[in-house]
Amino acid sequence: MLMDNMAYLQQISGGNNSPVLPSKKEGSILSKILNVKVIIAVVGFIVALILIGIVGSLLGKVDTKDQDLMQHSIWQAKYFNNTTVQKYSGLVNDSQIRNMSASLSNLMNEIQVTGAALMSSEFGVDVNGQEGGSIATVEKQNNDTLNASLENGRLNGLLDRVYVREVTMQIANARAYQSGVSERTKNAKVQEFSKRMTDSLDALYNQFRDYKSLAM
Repeated sequence: MLMDNMAYLQQISGGNNSPVLPSKKEGSILSKILNVKVIIAVVGFIVALILIGIVGSLLGKVDTKDQDLMQHSIWQAKYFNNTTVQKYSGLVNDSQIRNMSASLSNLMNEIQVTGAALMSSEFGVDVNGQEGGSIATVEKQNNDTLNASLENGRLNGLLDRVYVREVTMQIANARAYQSGVSERTKNAKVQEFSKRMTDSLDALYNQFRDYKSLAM
């Protein structure tokens, strides 16, 4: 009887020392939780890498808006001077308009020639070699529209009036380009040039605007 009791006690003692293992169901739930956490961590890591790449790209991006505006101004000046001012200023009747147009032609030539030289020396951009580019194409299309309006005015005997109106608008556009360059560029030479062109365009704009007010 005593031996039986001792065997029973040893059996109980041995059973208590055995580790308690989780059930299959509990193990499955823990595994799923761990898998979800791992997936979330991996996704979070990937998203963080993408965001870091985007931010780094934005920080490293160079703002070339001043160069784009300068190119717009150069191509506008070229087409405006060569195919508009030089042609239609000789067809207007009023001598004052012709005199103002002569000053305008000189200014457009300076924007074209000096502007292209600055783009080359300061930014390493050959503007003259980009005549088929998007900026030149936009300005060419704008100039075609302008010339069509002037030709229509000529055919209807209203060239002086249409010329002054359209030229005033073109000077305003040229001034907006140069003013934008002056505000955006960090290049001292380009800024000095664009400020000087802006002032000269202001003076011509006032002349054509005042003439327009008297003529209309």
